[in-house]
Amino acid sequence: MSSTGEEIAATAEPGASALASQDGVQSNPADQLVEENESLQARLTTTNAELVHSSARLREVEHQLEEQEKIYSEAAADQQKDYIAQCDSLKADIASLTSQLTHLKNELSSAPVTDDNRPATPAGTNVTDGLQKIQRVFKVVLVGDSGVGKTTFIRHLCLGQEAANATSSTVGVDFYTKLMTVQGQCTSLKIWDTAGTERFRSITKSYFRDANGVLLVYDVTAVKSFSHVRQWMGDILENADDHVVVMVLGNKTDVVAERLEDDSVLTNHGRTLADSYRSLFAEVSAKTGAGIADAMAMMIRAMQDVEDEQIRRTRLAVDVDNEGKSGSRSCC
Repeated sequence: MSSTGEEIAATAEPGASALASQDGVQSNPADQLVEENESLQARLTTTNAELVHSSARLREVEHQLEEQEKIYSEAAADQQKDYIAQCDSLKADIASLTSQLTHLKNELSSAPVTDDNRPATPAGTNVTDGLQKIQRVFKVVLVGDSGVGKTTFIRHLCLGQEAANATSSTVGVDFYTKLMTVQGQCTSLKIWDTAGTERFRSITKSYFRDANGVLLVYDVTAVKSFSHVRQWMGDILENADDHVVVMVLGNKTDVVAERLEDDSVLTNHGRTLADSYRSLFAEVSAKTGAGIADAMAMMIRAMQDVEDEQIRRTRLAVDVDNEGKSGSRSCC
């Protein structure tokens, strides 16, 4: 009986020993959870860091994209402005050429003709007499703010009062011609009527080149147009020739009631500003025509004097050059 118990105990001991050995090899479940939690925590930290980095990179890329879009939009806007300016310039050229064609047709239709459709020549004159009649040719440019009455002024001068009353805002540039006899000389005026709006400002500047005279018009009933005279003067001084004759011209003197208000320009103010630029000064009414002929005659006389002085200096320079050449030959 005791031997049997010993056998059972002997038999049970190996199993218990094996179980104890197995427990020694396997880790504690609580430790495993801790390790897994730490591993997950480390992965979470790494993932968060990657997320932060990716978010920062995304914001950087979005910022670069916004900058590129801004650059492209600005470039597109500038290109669009260039296209608009080119279109405006072409429209102005077309309007100018159309106006010139209309005036030439009017001059041609008003000229007397003979039976063989050639212009009639007065008896006792040569065919060249008509060409010799025009002794001076001057280019004159009208500038000033929109609405000051430039077109009304020039249409009254060239076409009469009835035509002056039917005017609209100038688009780009318009062209007129006028013959006037001043100081016994027949003078042909080639007059360019420019738009006063800002969008045509760059086009207007190009017409100052080779101009003999510039009429800078303002509205005597609108002090704002008078305050812009200095800006227009800056454009003239920058783009016109040094010898150009400039006249500061106050228009709408017929509106007496409005001129008595605060928003008006007195005559002495206009004259003082013109004197500061050594320019001519006059006041007119483009509506009634008062003062227009006198103002243009004053300007033509000034342009004639400038041209005479240029001719005198040119001849003097040629004479000095010829004397120098003659002296050098005699010395040899």
